[in-house]
This record gives sequence, C-alpha cells and structure tokens, in this order.
Amino acid sequence: MSQSLKGHDRDEIAARMTAYLDEQISGHMLNAYASEARSEHIINIVRFIALIEATGDRRLLEFIASQFGWTVIEQRYLPAIELAERLEKRAEMDREIEANRRQLKRGGVL
Repeated sequence: MSQSLKGHDRDEIAARMTAYLDEQISGHMLNAYASEARSEHIINIVRFIALIEATGDRRLLEFIASQFGWTVIEQRYLPAIELAERLEKRAEMDREIEANRRQLKRGGVL
C-alpha cells in the first residue's frame, strides 16, 4: 500500500475514497493502513477497492492476484489471451492425433 500511496497526497486520496464510499476516510487512516509497524490496522476489502479507485494503481490488484498465481490485465487484451489458449489446446490435440495415428500404423490398422 505504501508504494501505491507514494507520490500522492494522502489527504487527497482519502478525500477520493470518502467520495467513493460515502464514508469518512482520513489521511491518518491511510497512514495506519500503510504502516508495517501498525499491523493491527488492516484495510477491509471495500476500502481496498476504494483505494484502487482513488489511486488507479493496478499493483494493488496484482498483489491479490499473485497470491493465486494470477495476474491482472486490461480487458482489451483478453481476446488475445483466449486465442493463445485455444492455439495451445489445438497444438496439444494435434500432438495427440499424431500419436494415435502412429499407434494405429504400428498396429496395422492404417
């Protein structure tokens, strides 16, 4: 969190979060959330989403996604990724088909 807040006015980020949530967030709260020394101050998911909205920092989402071996991409890249997945599946199927053909030839079926 501290990296996402670096270079930003924390009171401004808090004001954006307040507007997003319609709930008071202060710069002091952000400082507590970002402080490694204050481990008892853990941001809840709703406020975390507001922080992402306020900072626009995708690294915050990456932090969560990376815990599952995932990544965060812009939605416009999704079709390219889906195409790559389909091409990989097709290549795998082609290898399996070729292996089956070789097996059939060895068995005298083809």
